[in-house]
Amino acid sequence: MRKSIVLTFTILLISTLSLPLFAKKTVTKGNYIITALNEKQEGTVKKILKKPFIIRVTDKKGTPIKGMRVEAILINADKKSTLLYDEATRKQKKLKKKTLIFDGKYFTDKNGEAKIRFRNGNSIKQYKIIAKVFEKNKITPIHTFKLTSMAIDIINIIFYVMGGLGLFLFGMKLLSDGLQGAAGNKMKSILGFLTKNKYMGVFVGFLVTAALQSSSVTTVMLVGFVNAGLIEFAQTIGIVMGANIGTTITGFIISLKVGAYALPIIGIGFTIFFMSKTKNLRFWGEVLLGFGILFLGLSTMGIMLKPLKASPTLSLFFVQFARYPILAVMAGMVITFLIQSSSATLGLIITLGITGLIDIQGAFALVLGSNIGTTITAQLAAIGSNVHAKRVAMTHSLFNVLGSVIMLAVIYTGLIEFYYLFVGKMTGLIHGTPMVPFKKAGTDMLLLMNPVTKLQVNPSNMALFIAFSHAIFNVGSTIVFLPFSNALRYVSEKVIRGKSEKKFQYLEPHLLDTPAIALAQTANELGYMLTKARKMVKSATEGLFSDDTKWHKKFERREDEVDTLQEDITEYLVQLTQRQLPKEEAEVIPKLIHAVNDIERIGDIAQNIVDNAVETHERKIIFSTIGKEEIINLQNEIDRMIEETLETLQKFDKDKGAIVLEHEKRINKLEEDSKNNHIMRLSEQKCDVLAGIYFLDIISNFERIGDHLTNVAKAVITSQV
Repeated sequence: MRKSIVLTFTILLISTLSLPLFAKKTVTKGNYIITALNEKQEGTVKKILKKPFIIRVTDKKGTPIKGMRVEAILINADKKSTLLYDEATRKQKKLKKKTLIFDGKYFTDKNGEAKIRFRNGNSIKQYKIIAKVFEKNKITPIHTFKLTSMAIDIINIIFYVMGGLGLFLFGMKLLSDGLQGAAGNKMKSILGFLTKNKYMGVFVGFLVTAALQSSSVTTVMLVGFVNAGLIEFAQTIGIVMGANIGTTITGFIISLKVGAYALPIIGIGFTIFFMSKTKNLRFWGEVLLGFGILFLGLSTMGIMLKPLKASPTLSLFFVQFARYPILAVMAGMVITFLIQSSSATLGLIITLGITGLIDIQGAFALVLGSNIGTTITAQLAAIGSNVHAKRVAMTHSLFNVLGSVIMLAVIYTGLIEFYYLFVGKMTGLIHGTPMVPFKKAGTDMLLLMNPVTKLQVNPSNMALFIAFSHAIFNVGSTIVFLPFSNALRYVSEKVIRGKSEKKFQYLEPHLLDTPAIALAQTANELGYMLTKARKMVKSATEGLFSDDTKWHKKFERREDEVDTLQEDITEYLVQLTQRQLPKEEAEVIPKLIHAVNDIERIGDIAQNIVDNAVETHERKIIFSTIGKEEIINLQNEIDRMIEETLETLQKFDKDKGAIVLEHEKRINKLEEDSKNNHIMRLSEQKCDVLAGIYFLDIISNFERIGDHLTNVAKAVITSQV
């Protein structure tokens, strides 16, 4: 695959370079045949062109005419841009190599050629030169040529495009983070809409992606949800399709003509973000700030790309995208893969379109490629996930690739003409300039041609045209493929085989970027850990009175499981602290880490009870009947307390947490009563002294378990989430 991509782009580059770059124009005027060679050139800023502009004059028989005067005038001069003597004249007059020609007069030599050398200025732009040809001793030119030199600064172009793209991506992130923060815990509520109804799934996918401004983020979230067991694989297919529709909102946002207001929007957003005291206002300030930076990035790219529409090399390069749409699809795929954002690719495509560097066919093919490229992000996110999560990524890829391949086939069959006309009419109606069949482009119109249809589009329509073509394509793909969602599911299951193997019960690394859900899953994982500790306590208590001498050998494995969970949950919470979190969520993380340690200590205490049981069996110590009842009563109260603590964690229910605290009071009273009763039994010699020592240690362990459960409940009660 990689070799085929390299080969294809090599063919594209060779085909571009093989096209004539230095144009020529020939006219016949009276007895003269006048030719302008290299009339359209390209060079580096502040550098002399490699080839001179040549005005060649011959008679009708082709005999060179010497001494014809050519006057050159640079009509858009700036600093450093200058006309120079040609080499022969410089040597003849014994002038220094870079001596300027001040009068702009050149004369044809024995070959009938007047050579005009030119040095580009500092600016990235097209320099225009008027060259007038005169007969000897005449003041009226017999012909006038328009010569051009496109000055390019590769380093500056790269810096501007990379910088603009960086600003765009940063703005997108701020916009996404702000919207996500404003949504807060509502993200959990949205999951309530996720039913087996695929149509509702499309709506939810659209809604979430429109808010997050990234189909890749939505798909990665889905991978995380499935991997964590929050939703089933079958529920995700409609959401994936809806996500593709949601990401088209970006195109319409970009097409808004607010570039001139980018800096004021940044200023307002910054003020709200840093001056507001309420978190919701800060989030909306972050949204505005991201919105402004996004458009500043687009403007930055536009500043540098707009002059390049006059570049012969780039024009020829992008013409290949219209001639060979498959190359544009591959280019869009590679660009999206490299920058990991289909929205950023769309922004770049729209910028190329409105600056005139690319036509509608090339732009649409690039959009198709970006639709494929965005699926790679989900594939990467699925690495290391369970089978179902990998199937989500595969469904996303199948849906986008199939849709793009079908539309690519439509392009090559010529039926795309109807699609362009439909989208074009919508765009034209909105701007009050309906698209018309190709006649002749006026000075204020951008001529956009493709192999299938010849259309002209007002430059002001181009951004909206691309946005509409993207949106209609994605909506159409969803309408076509939604009835066949079961078929997509079937293919994904056949391609990705195997059974799911999960490292965690609820934790999922891909959910770290949605903190509210990650915290909820952490609480569930704590509940899972506490369930294991509960089994240890119950089993340890039963072992005190069991005749089985090997029951305790299982405990080492169970304690290892609890210890591993402690390490994994703690590491997960530490990773979560490295995300941008609201104050309330940031404050609850240390409390959850303490809760993890408390649950681990319950496992350790259960091990202490096991040790007591082993020793009493070895020493053949027998507890009194009343002593046994008191131990069992304490264990039952602890078990009820653990049950309430589990509900407290799973629902983050503060009322349940208050019930846990009431249990602790009863456990303290039971422990105190048991101690007093034991002292009475000792004084009445109804209890063995050695058995009494173990008895006191065991009931003390139960009381300590109650203390740790109380700490877990308080972590929930004192949290603000």
